[in-house]
Amino acid sequence: MKFLKKMLFVAAAVLMISACNKETASEKIEGSYACYSSASCAYFQDMIGEGDTVTIVAQEENADITVKSTTWGTASFSGLTVTEEGDNAILSGNGTIAMPGMDGTVSNYDATVNGTVALDKSTMELTATLPSVMGGMTIVFKNGTAPVSK
Repeated sequence: MKFLKKMLFVAAAVLMISACNKETASEKIEGSYACYSSASCAYFQDMIGEGDTVTIVAQEENADITVKSTTWGTASFSGLTVTEEGDNAILSGNGTIAMPGMDGTVSNYDATVNGTVALDKSTMELTATLPSVMGGMTIVFKNGTAPVSK
């Protein structure tokens, strides 16, 4: 009987330790992703930018994202909701983009972001929506090779 109690105690301890060490979805996707961007608004469609970087930092169950774009400036999104769905992490939240203007001055714009990152980090796609820029702008940041411009 004592042996059975000890074994149950050990099994419970192992389960508790493994539950405490479970990696969150945001921790699984934490890292830096080289990517390109594709932007569309009322004035143009599918404008491609290359050499961008998306950095994801886990914050317990949530994540912070910084985007550095050679074309669109720097975006910051804090406290994004991250949920695990199958083999992917789904992200959503709000932030700002510091975007350079034609004259070189930088302006901050409110933005929302939604996206999907594979838990194995093989794919990453984020869509930032800026309602107050050029009649409403959408910028998609995606890892991989940029499509050839038409």
